[in-house]
Amino acid sequence: MSKPWYDMAAGKLETSDSIQKTYTCALDKKNGYLCLSKDKLVFVNSKGFLKKSYNVELDVPYTDLKEIKLDSRYKLNLVHQDGESLFETSELTAKTVMSYARSCESVFRKNRSGFSWIIPTFLFSLF
Repeated sequence: MSKPWYDMAAGKLETSDSIQKTYTCALDKKNGYLCLSKDKLVFVNSKGFLKKSYNVELDVPYTDLKEIKLDSRYKLNLVHQDGESLFETSELTAKTVMSYARSCESVFRKNRSGFSWIIPTFLFSLF
């Protein structure tokens, strides 16, 4: 039996794309799941305790990303065409995000020459 939030996120992807990584986290203080695919990221909000409901809060292709700002070890701020999104988690470290995002870096370079990484100097010790 698959998870409803996973199916909801997978429904936002192209048929040639698939979810590669998932993390529990909070987006702007809303708990849910961050799903990373080859072409985009999708955040599915999870509400309720006994009766869960799910809603896609963020659906951003990597080509729409302008900046990735690492605010701290567990805070990641994404700047995209629709604004900014702050992710917080104790599971997803800056090192994990950066290693996966860099694996998709060719997409950023090919489609957006203005993309930039903003990494505070104290985080370089994590790599």
